[in-house]
Amino acid sequence: WMHNSHLQIDGQKMAKREGESITLDTLREKGFSPLAFRLLVMGSHYRSKIDFSWESLAGAQAQLTTLVNVLRKLHELRPVNNEDAKPDADTLADFARALADDLNTPTALGVVMSYIGKVNTVLAGEDQVTQEQIDVIRATLRSVDHVLGVIEPLSSQLASEDVPKAVLDLAQQREQARKAKDFQEADKFRRMIEEEGFVVEDTASGPRVYLAR
Repeated sequence: WMHNSHLQIDGQKMAKREGESITLDTLREKGFSPLAFRLLVMGSHYRSKIDFSWESLAGAQAQLTTLVNVLRKLHELRPVNNEDAKPDADTLADFARALADDLNTPTALGVVMSYIGKVNTVLAGEDQVTQEQIDVIRATLRSVDHVLGVIEPLSSQLASEDVPKAVLDLAQQREQARKAKDFQEADKFRRMIEEEGFVVEDTASGPRVYLAR
């Protein structure tokens, strides 16, 4: 792991700031996703101080919304995911080149958002979009997400939009049983989920539930 330069508010290091204390819960209360803060941090080089503002966070939130819209469109067009597809080589090369340049995350993030712009153009002609194109897009996003860490959580959130609340409740009960190391109970909830026609998958961001295909 590595330590970024200090996060500042109004030119002062947050650790020494008097008055308002900003946490991830604060962001949620104001309608921002914690993932937007992740993008905000990646938008600055780790050697540079980050001067936090609600305006800059709103910009990161807009980037996040752009990602969500693309992922939602991909899900609507072709829910099935081909894990064997190859990513876009040029985009990955540019992304890797930026990271190799003293971990230049702002440039790397710029590469991703530029690619997202091209993807939006492709998806605008949805009648002509092929399965192969969608597979390449998904493979590319999976690859860059090894660094970004935002695509998988967003995909899990989108997948849950189509899942009935009763099934999501079963998944939550299963997660509680797993945390309590009651694996027999957890298996029971998994079977109940499967009987409803859904699959539960454990990911780094929590359980993901989706329709069995």
